[in-house]
Amino acid sequence: MTTTHLTMGIVCLLGLGKCPWDWSPDDWPPEDWPPGDSDGAGDPDLEIAEACTWDTNNLSFPIQVWTGAAAYGEIAFDGNCDLIVGGGEELPYVDALYRVDSDDGSVSVVVEIEQLDPASLYIPAITHRAIDNRIYFVDGLADVPYDLLYAVDDQNVVHEILELEERVHSLTVAPDDFGPYGGQLVAASYSPLQLITIDVDNLVVTPLVELDLQPTVVTFGPDGTLYVAEHAADRISTVTADGVITPLVTDLTDPRGLALSPDGTKMFVAHRPGGVGRIDQISLADLTLTPGMAPVEMGGTPIGVVVDGADHVLYNMPFDDYSYSGIGMFDAP
Repeated sequence: MTTTHLTMGIVCLLGLGKCPWDWSPDDWPPEDWPPGDSDGAGDPDLEIAEACTWDTNNLSFPIQVWTGAAAYGEIAFDGNCDLIVGGGEELPYVDALYRVDSDDGSVSVVVEIEQLDPASLYIPAITHRAIDNRIYFVDGLADVPYDLLYAVDDQNVVHEILELEERVHSLTVAPDDFGPYGGQLVAASYSPLQLITIDVDNLVVTPLVELDLQPTVVTFGPDGTLYVAEHAADRISTVTADGVITPLVTDLTDPRGLALSPDGTKMFVAHRPGGVGRIDQISLADLTLTPGMAPVEMGGTPIGVVVDGADHVLYNMPFDDYSYSGIGMFDAP
């Protein structure tokens, strides 16, 4: 098995409209990187919060993505505000990583998973790292005791990054001021139960904190706070770069999906009150929970939840009597 090292280059962030063409490799990174951040300590996810907004009036939901009776996996915006979708837990195994176009809702194939490894079971974890404009995803393998971390560049070329001893089902990107882990991936592992950091530039995996109760999803808020959904504990907690866990929202029911609004005022949690999956809104000012809404009945609990700049909540779920999987949407109250 070979490992492809990441090559850092000059990246044009399309959503920001600024390309550092005048900088030489010896000067990388420039002092004002990321663009628009005068002190150079920007959040790698910040350009999504500022620039990524879907014109949902021109789209018809739910958007069918792939045929299958299960949807289990994260979704993420890429650098163009398109939605990257994986998932699947049912034979035949999921055969692709998909892109949903933000302008017209069309679906295209990003990666044919069977070309990477025929033992692929599903894609549980997806994130986008702005600093190299790459989509990172974990391929959960069916017949071996490890996962594989891949990256997809802006030319849709796939790079195998690292063989993971941990079984991972969530990825996010640490902001620059998250201790020594700025720019690294943070992952939730269910075997063993812990959070880890993945330095994709140096191929180093570091345990961040062990968890007694199973973590499902990790995500950062715009202010750099790391949130983790612990579905076995029925709660949302915060975790510092030093590994300090603080319960934040309790009395949930099996929370499995988690997203923050771009302005950092609202949290959206997919859980199962009364045994039926739904997405609820939680105010971070006073932790008030407002029951959410969705245009279709949720027979399961979506792990893939994202929020765009207009508070459109997009989520990954089975639809039409579980005959296909797609993307649903509702506007936050």
